[in-house]
Amino acid sequence: MRIIKLKKGYKVESHLKGKFYKVDLNGPSCTCPHFLIRMKKIGEECKHINAVKERYGKVKQVSLKNKNKSDKILDFVRKKGSADAMELIKKFGEKGVDDLIKRGDLIEERGVVKVLE
Repeated sequence: MRIIKLKKGYKVESHLKGKFYKVDLNGPSCTCPHFLIRMKKIGEECKHINAVKERYGKVKQVSLKNKNKSDKILDFVRKKGSADAMELIKKFGEKGVDDLIKRGDLIEERGVVKVLE
């Protein structure tokens, strides 16, 4: 994820090359739809905010075990295009799936989970 430091805040590139979202760590806030529509309402942060915090040392590093599990979940959903939420929970556990939704890597709508890139 490409991050550009601004005088006030940061620009974080989305999965679409050349498209950026503005991140402000003071809120924290992000202009991405996932943050504005879902994460802000539940008091959580999106993957763009987390990327800035990780890059500039403001969050704990994810353990290797959790990272590997997250990668497996994301790979599984990417290969299928989408997955049933209950199928993912049975296969990988509720915490792992919930963590990826909270981070903004996955989005769940009506029991169907997709990778949000």
